[in-house]
Amino acid sequence: MKSQSKTLRKNLSTFQLFNLSTPLLKKFLILLTIPLLLISCGKKRVITSQGEMIYNEKTVQWEIFEEHDTCFKVITDNSILVAILSAPTESHLKDSTFFEKIYFPNGAIAQTKSYLHRKPDGEWTSWYSASKKKAVSKTANGVLIEFRSWYENGKPKVTGRRGEDGRMTRREFFINGKPHQVFDTDSLGNGTCMSFFMTGKKEAEGNIYKFSPVGVWKRYDSLGKPQTDTLYGLDPSLTGK
Repeated sequence: MKSQSKTLRKNLSTFQLFNLSTPLLKKFLILLTIPLLLISCGKKRVITSQGEMIYNEKTVQWEIFEEHDTCFKVITDNSILVAILSAPTESHLKDSTFFEKIYFPNGAIAQTKSYLHRKPDGEWTSWYSASKKKAVSKTANGVLIEFRSWYENGKPKVTGRRGEDGRMTRREFFINGKPHQVFDTDSLGNGTCMSFFMTGKKEAEGNIYKFSPVGVWKRYDSLGKPQTDTLYGLDPSLTGK
């Protein structure tokens, strides 16, 4: 009888100890759970709107959601990822101030763009494939500052840079890397141009108006010898007539 009573008191004592420590245990679990809940809530994707739109002359699906304090617009074509736009808030997307990623059908990134109030801004990049860049351009509030593109073999295709005076120097290359044309123009495409044979020899040079030849152009043969000049009609706005 004494043995049973002793065992009962021991079990009761253990039960009371468990009960006394339960509030502490609960408090500990709550303190542990709150940060986990906050973390999980922070990662939760909240869809704000969705629908269809015309993108590159095709009807595609779009969905806007918020995640990690950023708003995303995902564009798909029959469940195939087409593009992802990102911005701090949905209002930025509506205001056309956002970053965009465009994908190849295989999921590789084809192009990245950024806009500021509907105008190109920042760096734009496009790829032939995941490892081959196609072009990189830099703009500021819609104004092109610098541009570079390459052939698939890695040789330069076009380079361009705008100076502090606003004039743009543009160089185009043949696929073998030799210069093809060199332009020095203002923002309207008025200025000078030189063109070259694929061998690197100068072919012609003269003035341009809106990127079209005007006035007298000097011509050369493939060996560099001067040929008969070519006269192009002048635009009335150039002569003031």
